[in-house]
Order: sequence, then C-alpha cells, then structure tokens
Amino acid sequence: MFPRKNSMAEHLAIQRTENTFFDPSPVTVFRPRSAGPQDTRALINHFQRLNVVDRYNRFFSPQSDEGLQRYVETFDWTRMVATVVFSEDKLVGVAELGWDEKDVPQQAELALSVNLGFRHSGLATWLVSEVLQAGRRAGVHKIYASWLGGNDAISKILQGYGATISPSANHWIGSFCLTSAAPKRAQRSNTSTLLSPV
Repeated sequence: MFPRKNSMAEHLAIQRTENTFFDPSPVTVFRPRSAGPQDTRALINHFQRLNVVDRYNRFFSPQSDEGLQRYVETFDWTRMVATVVFSEDKLVGVAELGWDEKDVPQQAELALSVNLGFRHSGLATWLVSEVLQAGRRAGVHKIYASWLGGNDAISKILQGYGATISPSANHWIGSFCLTSAAPKRAQRSNTSTLLSPV
C-alpha cells in the first residue's frame, strides 16, 4: 500500500504476499513529488522510454520522440497539476490533471503513465491519489479520463473512485465528482518498495 494523505514523509516498506515468507528482491526507493517546468527533460525522457504500444495507449496515436518532446515543451503549467515519481534519477511515473479554464478549473482530464518495469505494484493507483489531492487544492470538481480497451489498470483505478464508465466510439470514458469521491483502500504491492520524500 502506498502512503495515504499526510503520510508522504513516512517511509513505508511493502512486503510481497504471494506464497512466500521471504522476498529476495531488492528494495526500490521511490521519490514522489509535485511536478513543474523544471521536470521538462525528465518528462520527455519518461515518455520517450514508452514503447510503441504504450505510446499509442497513452496518446491515442503513434508518437515519435520528436512529437513527445514537442508535447511536453508545450505544457501550460498554469492549467495543470502533475505528480511524478523518480526511481534513482529516472522519472518512472506521472499522473496529470489538465483543464481548459483560465481561472478556477471546474473539470480536468486525468492522464497517467508508468514505465514498464514499475507496473503492477500499486504505483499508478498512488500517483492518481496524489494528483487528485492536488486537483482538489486547485479547485477541480469533476474528473474525466479516456482510455483504449484493454487498459484494465485505469479502469480499476477509476472504479475505485466510483466513476461512471461507458464506451465511446473507439475507447472508454470514465468520470466522477472529485468532491464526493472516496477511494477504496489501495491493494498491497507484489514487490518490496520504499517511498522516500524528496
């Protein structure tokens, strides 16, 4: 389980629970924090490490390295919040909320990506939880997300917030009211992990 609100400063070890009493895998140290313009290069590198399928799933179209660089370089940090996680010096996951309004946002779109070697550990669920807290502080009231079929992780995460999920032309759409959403407790990780504050 990743830390809940106000426990980011605590170090939390997560033990494997799959038919073993001893976990020989090394401990991974994650450094989570809010993102900003200073993270442009790290975000570009993160997105460029995604394989062809992951790029398509995240952006709904094929993306070249140059296209990903242009995408990140055009972020309007006055209309978004993001939470990132580093492992060593590498950004390995990001959750973003972006909105169109210039002033107080009413609704925001959720986007998420985690590098391949860091999936299925609860990291995506934790990133979403943290970015939603930042969204609340920014005044966001409604969250929506779109994803392609087969992306069960985002569907499960949104269901944990009571999202209404429905099919669209070629993808799924989920939405929920942020002010009344109460997430289910995060599931235990299958890897040993240590969160470290930045």
